Parts: sequence; structure tokens; C-alpha cells
Amino acid sequence: FKDDIRLKISNELISNNIIKNKNITNFKLKNYDDSWLFMIWFIKNNELKLYKIGLHSLDINKNILNYVSEFSKNFFDDDTISVHIRTWNSSTNKKTNTNKAKRRNKKFNIDSYIHHMKKFEDKKFYVSMDNKKYNKLLTEQFKHNIIFYKINNELSRLQNDMASLLLLSKNTIFIASYKSTYSQIAYLYNNNLKTLIYGNTINESISTPNPVK
Repeated sequence: FKDDIRLKISNELISNNIIKNKNITNFKLKNYDDSWLFMIWFIKNNELKLYKIGLHSLDINKNILNYVSEFSKNFFDDDTISVHIRTWNSSTNKKTNTNKAKRRNKKFNIDSYIHHMKKFEDKKFYVSMDNKKYNKLLTEQFKHNIIFYKINNELSRLQNDMASLLLLSKNTIFIASYKSTYSQIAYLYNNNLKTLIYGNTINESISTPNPVK
């Protein structure tokens, strides 16, 4: 464990013009280790707030922020729910083409996410997903209430990924993928979250109010 840690910023974020600078802030945290992203749901409130402060200090490309603002104004309202579905479809991403991802992919069940979404059938769903093969199924299930991310051709692939992540943070209910860093960062960017649901489990006791006050 370490007491002094830094918010680690990937050089890839700089080189792909997702963030402008590398302002790294020192944080004093207890019980911290390098796997913090996978333990984020268990981090105490005061420590979690430090991570939120660090992320919100990043200077994100204004083209990304402008598209996020435009998209949310055009497609979101008070009845929109964010859904991040991580299928761990490793064949589409060399970086996650690992044994761990393959094991998680075998356990993936889209019906678990649908189960939770059906609790809110009068709502709209903004869905961000790593495998488009389920788009048709979700559209059949929820008809016109499904909103998928629309690629902005003026942004790079990674910039579009960041925009999609930020859009997940814009709604008060978040159906997330447990152990997905994408879900976890979207969670930290959300300042208005009221309910967090782990979409990859049907265990009702897992659903919990947002712990960040």
C-alpha cells in the first residue's frame, strides 16, 4: 500500500488530443494500491471525492465537450437513463484480448442488463456498448426508447470514446458494468447520480444509491 499517489494520466490521452495537458495532482490516500480502479465501488467517500476532483481537473478537448453538450441537448431529458454494457468482446480490441477478458466474456449475459432496463420501461436509455451485435436485440426490446452513440466524424476514434464516456455521466440513473474501468470513470464524472445499478448481476441487493455525497 502507498500513502502518496498521483493521478496517472496515460500519454495516449495527450497524444490523441483528448486532454490538453498533464496536470498531475498529488493525493494523500489511505489503503491505496495500483488496482484501485477495480476496487472503486468500495472506496470510502472522502477518498472517492479525491479521485473525482482529479478527473474534473483535466482539461478535456473542447471539441469533445461541445459534442457531448450538443448530443445531450438533442437526445437526453429527465427520463433518460445511462447504460454501459461491457461484453468483454476481446476480439475487437487488442488491448483487452487477454485471458481475463475472455473469462469475463464467457460470463456475460445481455439478459441481465435487459432485466434491469425493464424496470424503467417508461424511460429512455442511452446505451454505450463494446459489441454492436446486441443493438438489434435492444432495439426490438425497447423500440424507440433506445439511444445509441452517434459517431462524430470530426473526432478521432479515441475522442469519440471519451465523448461516449462523458455522455454516460449525464443522467441520474446509471446501469453500469461492474469491474469495467469505463463504467467507473463515467461514474466519477457524474455529479448528479441518484441511483447506481450493476447491470451484469440480477442480485437485487447490489443496486445501491450513489455513495458520493
